[in-house]
Amino acid sequence: MIAVVLAAGNSSRFWPLAETHHKSFYKLGLGKTIIEHTIENLLSTGSITKIFLIVSPKDEILAKSLFSKNSKIEILIQQNANGEGGALLLIKDFIKTHDLIYITSGDKVNSDEILNKLLKTKSEAIAIRATSQPSSYGIVSLDNNQNITSIIEKPKPGQTEGNLKIVSCYILKAQILLDIKKAGGEHYSLEIALGSYIKKNKISGVLVDEIEEVTLKNPWHLLSVNKLLQKNIPSKIHPGAEISKNCAISGPVFIDEGAKILDFVKIKGPVFIGKNAVIGDFSTVRDNSYIGENVIVGSHCEVKNSIILDNTHLHRNFIGDSVVDENCRIGAGTITANKKLDRSEIMSAVKGEKITTNLTSFGLVMGKEVSTGINCSFIPGVKIGSKAKIWPQIVVKHDLLNNEVMKKN
Repeated sequence: MIAVVLAAGNSSRFWPLAETHHKSFYKLGLGKTIIEHTIENLLSTGSITKIFLIVSPKDEILAKSLFSKNSKIEILIQQNANGEGGALLLIKDFIKTHDLIYITSGDKVNSDEILNKLLKTKSEAIAIRATSQPSSYGIVSLDNNQNITSIIEKPKPGQTEGNLKIVSCYILKAQILLDIKKAGGEHYSLEIALGSYIKKNKISGVLVDEIEEVTLKNPWHLLSVNKLLQKNIPSKIHPGAEISKNCAISGPVFIDEGAKILDFVKIKGPVFIGKNAVIGDFSTVRDNSYIGENVIVGSHCEVKNSIILDNTHLHRNFIGDSVVDENCRIGAGTITANKKLDRSEIMSAVKGEKITTNLTSFGLVMGKEVSTGINCSFIPGVKIGSKAKIWPQIVVKHDLLNNEVMKKN
């Protein structure tokens, strides 16, 4: 079977992250990119003979650096952002009409599990799962034989009584490309094509509720993907790491080459600490945290269930349930609040609209090259645009734009 891995979208809902590369190229788990995990897992099934990886021009060099040596992976460039259907049309000259193709997205790190379940139907099939928010997804209806009879994209209230959404994992014949082509270059040509394709072909709807859901729609979803990737993290300390004799390390913890763990540090796994990172005196790193390469977690910090990406520096901070992108400088005494006073779900703005994160513990998302002064505080759910600067002793209660400077009045 041929697989197509889609990773060329604009990631517009992922601000302030993924501005320089696709969201699936973030490193998580054990220091590999999300898309590496996805592709390695697919190849491990033994069912895939070839993978077409579709990326945008901005990710071409990065994708080739990761995958060009693997003969089973063909990298194709989607020059125009014309949706998933436009991406799929790039493979039309490489396949035959009756070839089966497995279509998934770069962030679906467990799409191998879904593939194995779809294969059991021995037919064309689409993965589906129940949702409490049907208006945000493509919702299917099934007949008594579990074949899909209709798909309604983002239905309005009352438009459907169904709650089974498409999971972006499909086994389809390459004939679907003919329907995509007929859709005429529409951004949602795949969705339009599926609507016509199911009327001519029997497509099984396969429930995958028992497989852990992986979504990467909004930036805070990186936390749950990292947690999934760290489920089976091995306990390993590289011989080239320097570990103080009076630190305490428990649970599965991976410490990479050149990392330094200084005096009286406490690390409670699952935790990954990347190459040449420094964990300073009296600091704590715990609970599914990811510390990237060359990160400095200075003395007296606590990092809990957070992703701190390459070359960022901390000092006397609490970073909880947060994502901090590369090359940030966070001043001493700056903290993230990660709980509301009433412990209710935390809201965050996406494209100007406040939505629930479905999380009761969530701090912030910080873009690249952000700088904060000393003793700043962040209210749960805020997002900070890249290269923003925040002066000392400020309480940040709302999102800041890229390059915005926030000063005390």
